[in-house]
Amino acid sequence: MDFLRHTFAVHVLQKWISQEADLTAMIPMLSTYMGHNTVRSTARYLRLTSEVYPDLMKKVESSCAYVIPEVNNEGN
Repeated sequence: MDFLRHTFAVHVLQKWISQEADLTAMIPMLSTYMGHNTVRSTARYLRLTSEVYPDLMKKVESSCAYVIPEVNNEGN
């Protein structure tokens, strides 16, 4: 199920970037749509993207890095 959620989040993000959408407004909506209580929960899916789509993540981070917090996996 995580694979499907990650794929969905990546495709939505790609679409928004191609449409030059305001990611600072859209990512919280994606978070709500995915059923997350916080954007931090959504960040888990979006952080994985940096390994596969580094150019996509550069665009995201340049416009709204403060919206997607760094995920700390220590202690998990």
